[in-house]
Amino acid sequence: RRRRRRGERGVEAMAPTVDREHKGELQELKADLYDEKRTKSALKRMVAHASLAGTPLGAPNVSVLLPDVMHCLESPDVEMKKAVYMFLSALAAHNADAVTMAFNRMVRDVSSPNPLVRAIALRTLTSTRVEHMAGEMVEPVRVGLHDADPFVRKTAALSVAKVFDVSPEVVESGNLISELTELLGDANPHVVANAATALNEIRQRAPFSVLKLDMAAATKILAALNECTQWNQVALLDTLILFSPRSEKEAVTLLERVVPRLNHSNASVVMSAVKLMLYNLSFLRSEDTKKSFALKMAQPLCTLMSLPSDIQWTCLRNLKIILQKYPDVLATADVKTFFCKYN
Repeated sequence: RRRRRRGERGVEAMAPTVDREHKGELQELKADLYDEKRTKSALKRMVAHASLAGTPLGAPNVSVLLPDVMHCLESPDVEMKKAVYMFLSALAAHNADAVTMAFNRMVRDVSSPNPLVRAIALRTLTSTRVEHMAGEMVEPVRVGLHDADPFVRKTAALSVAKVFDVSPEVVESGNLISELTELLGDANPHVVANAATALNEIRQRAPFSVLKLDMAAATKILAALNECTQWNQVALLDTLILFSPRSEKEAVTLLERVVPRLNHSNASVVMSAVKLMLYNLSFLRSEDTKKSFALKMAQPLCTLMSLPSDIQWTCLRNLKIILQKYPDVLATADVKTFFCKYN
């Protein structure tokens, strides 16, 4: 009898927690999921509740309704699918194990004829941080990396980094990093930027060398700079740090292409450009050429001193280090830029 009681207690411990406090609301949501006119609004409410899971606000435990949500993925309505995947993403952030029920259905949607559905399914699939399922993500991600649609390819690029975060061994054994590196030569600049972002994330955590750039790859990355968003430009500039010029000519070519970024309105783009230029200055033999490029950084660095105090502090900390190696960088700068200002 004692053994039987212990077994019953174990089953009770494994059973899902009954949310008695929100029982009425959960029943209402369940009914709305099967009402075509109210399904989308019900899913939006469930996304909000799932986002609040684990907070002291007392949101309903909507994970118990996951079996009822699954039938919505069978709908041909793309907006409906988007709402379901938003719910699964919100739920996966706090309860990844619960989302494993939908894993096979998400894998099937990666082969959907609609590129938007393929991308959303792949993004949600790789957001499921369950280590023992990482191996099953490799093939869907590989398919996404070679997809005909650029939106799917750029989603797949970031997915490699997410899978690597869960299981680096799976990504390495699946040869996904080399396939991700190939996207740096993609015709779409946004795909190139996402590939660079993913490789940078992996590089920071990988115990092995992830990427080596040659001049051909660096040229393609430089070509993508003008067509990318400001944050993608930061990712591309940070990736170019991995390129080591083989000659002074290659270094000058790269410096000339990066100089326009010094006039960007985003301080992060400017600082990334400065960092890249400082690295490549060491490959120049001509002191005159080196001084010429160094002086081009003076005005942009001074301009940063007119921005909010947190950016000023970062700029000053970097300037202190830069001046130790290149004391003439601020030779043409207005010294008043660095005066303290009082109200």
